[in-house]
Amino acid sequence: MGKTSGFLLLAVLIPLIGGCAGAARYQKVGLLSAGYDNIPREDGVWEIVCSGGQPGFAEECAGYRCAEFTFEQGCRYYVLLATEDGGQPDLDAESHAEGHRVLDQRRVSYKIQLFKTMPDTQNVYDAYDILNTTPVPMTDQPYTVDQRLKDIQNRKSQ
Repeated sequence: MGKTSGFLLLAVLIPLIGGCAGAARYQKVGLLSAGYDNIPREDGVWEIVCSGGQPGFAEECAGYRCAEFTFEQGCRYYVLLATEDGGQPDLDAESHAEGHRVLDQRRVSYKIQLFKTMPDTQNVYDAYDILNTTPVPMTDQPYTVDQRLKDIQNRKSQ
């Protein structure tokens, strides 16, 4: 293997190895990273899917992403139509005994429908309230609606 091939291999393997030991970030899912995805479904229904990360990350990610996605689509409310928990793998005792940090490969999916005004139904969530009070996953601070609107305005003025 030539030097160039060796460097390319290292460039690919180092993030993989590091990613296995570190905490997932709140981000759009990538080829080699945990995170969220927004999948359009029938009749204005969206599926928000989150996977990977440390225990609890997928649930935290999916719940937060529903609110964030609702805001990004210009709506304020969403109705939670269905949830699906893909479970987590069985982790053998040997991997823990050897001291390896194993990521929880849980996959969580929420199906939601978005609304600009509050619908008269059950399971309605106020995205603004969630964004104003809930920290961004894997952080300790919320990214409020006012902060988001200011950032949008700043980007438009640049």
